[in-house]
Amino acid sequence: MALPLGVCMIPVMILGLSSVLQGQSVIGYLYFGFPAGLSIAAAWTYIRIRDVLVEMHFRDGDVGIRSLVSAASPSGKIRWFRLLDMQSDGNQIRLTLGHEFYKIFLSEWPEKQDLIEHLREALGDMKQQLDD
Repeated sequence: MALPLGVCMIPVMILGLSSVLQGQSVIGYLYFGFPAGLSIAAAWTYIRIRDVLVEMHFRDGDVGIRSLVSAASPSGKIRWFRLLDMQSDGNQIRLTLGHEFYKIFLSEWPEKQDLIEHLREALGDMKQQLDD
């Protein structure tokens, strides 16, 4: 997770270096550039970890998901969605849950076969309800 900080600080470092080489003051980059880069990196990290799925729950054809942020507070509610579509190609699965799309990398899930079976069952339950 060091990538956001590195990417956000590169412009500050380049501008600071060019100012030093030209003999100008760099104190402004320390007082304003560093906190701005740090704030942007923190916001970027929060947005990214909010989208990373770490828990999936299944009940009656519904899929409950929890992101890294929501799993950090176990007392929070699980968001339940209808599984509308599932596409698998090799190492990843693309899910359509409600109005949102999620990409799951199977290499990150230790029990990937159980996960795939549960997702197929949930998708089958959804298709069966539509047929009825």
